[in-house]
Amino acid sequence: MKNQFTIAAFAVLFVPFGSHAQSARTAILVAETAFAAQAAQAGTTAAFLANAAPTALIAEKGRLASAQDVGQARPARPGSRFIWYPVLADVAQSGDLGYTTGPWTTLQNERPQAAGEYVTVWRKQPDGQWKFVVDMGVERRRVRPASRQPVSCCRLTGNLPPLNC
Repeated sequence: MKNQFTIAAFAVLFVPFGSHAQSARTAILVAETAFAAQAAQAGTTAAFLANAAPTALIAEKGRLASAQDVGQARPARPGSRFIWYPVLADVAQSGDLGYTTGPWTTLQNERPQAAGEYVTVWRKQPDGQWKFVVDMGVERRRVRPASRQPVSCCRLTGNLPPLNC
């Protein structure tokens, strides 16, 4: 009987936290997906301005800058599209901070110009909406496909060994 009470107490204490975190994770994924859809419909700049928290930062030319300032100063680029989607998301146990990450691609007249990976940090705002507080990405350059031949022997010393060890 004592063991059953202990199990029931743990279930009551911990199950709500898991579902709270899961619902916040779902909310972040919905916010990210809506953000990307808004960029496709209204344009990237409008979407970034609408989804950025007032003090949000974005990576611009290797430095963090105000998302609002950069967005308002960015000129329109006819025929340009920026597309992305989340492949991973998680949320803090508090349920008010989380991140999404995934691939991005820029297109000019529907032709790929650049591609990379992004990470966006989201914070739940006082009005309950999720807005991004940090958005940054890295561009993939001269990416070679992964080798199909496994590396069979590598010794890890003070320096990393060459891949053909």
